[in-house]
Amino acid sequence: MEGDRRDRMCGVRAGLRRQSGALNPPSFWVKNMGKEKVSLAVMSLAIGDLASLYWMFKMLGNFVEDAIFKVDYDGISVTQMDSSRIALADYCLYKEAFDEWYVHKKGYFSLNVPEVLKAVFTRIKKEDRLEIFVDGKDRQVTFTIDRRGRKIRRMLPITLDYQPERVPIPKIRGFPDASYILELQPLIEDLQDISKITDSVTFHAYHDALVLTAEGDYSRVENVYKRGSDFFLDCKVNEECKATYSVAGLLELAVPKEASKLSLIVELAFSDDQPLRTKFHANMPFKLTHWLAPRLT
Repeated sequence: MEGDRRDRMCGVRAGLRRQSGALNPPSFWVKNMGKEKVSLAVMSLAIGDLASLYWMFKMLGNFVEDAIFKVDYDGISVTQMDSSRIALADYCLYKEAFDEWYVHKKGYFSLNVPEVLKAVFTRIKKEDRLEIFVDGKDRQVTFTIDRRGRKIRRMLPITLDYQPERVPIPKIRGFPDASYILELQPLIEDLQDISKITDSVTFHAYHDALVLTAEGDYSRVENVYKRGSDFFLDCKVNEECKATYSVAGLLELAVPKEASKLSLIVELAFSDDQPLRTKFHANMPFKLTHWLAPRLT
């Protein structure tokens, strides 16, 4: 077991080096849950806001295909890294988001995200209601779509047949040096424009502005977001700092276009050459946080 853990850690570090050019602490790493007993959950719930759930699954699908959900009495959480180990998603769906919430047994269940999107969310309508029954005994999750009294059921297997890994959330002393609250969609559009010029962008934190700089073969970009503008909603800067990130990592993982379907704003937080943390404020009681490792030169 110790050898497997060592190999896994080496793979994580190698992935970060490929992305960043060097390893920057704290790295995104995983560890086996050891002697902690892993049991499958039994729960039933219902939700009427299928759109929020759909876009949450879409974002999660950018990180992982087979997702492991942890069920507790006050919510469902999922923390997963992408395959390259340079980014992670940390979500919690609090019980207040659901019309019905019954946890019969705490534990875990797993789902194939693309299969859920295909089998459950095809032809979903605004007035539909979704009932979910997680049955650890039969090792399946039943999704029942209630369409004005017509019941449509989809059964998907729980694929959890291995020891889950724990993905610790980065803990960085003094983090963050700077945080900004911005309108999300304009930021995504600006990053899409930058992606046509180069593959990395540097975030510069100032007390009155956030500045994004990028340099391509033939041109240089400088986007200045100043305090007081409509786009710039709030900031807290303890210390001026800068960090460089992959543009593809930003658009695919840290601030994907799917996030704009859930939130109008994004909170960006970073320190000198440290991971970027992005938080989204959904209309539902969801906690949606992404982390992206920096790119070092």
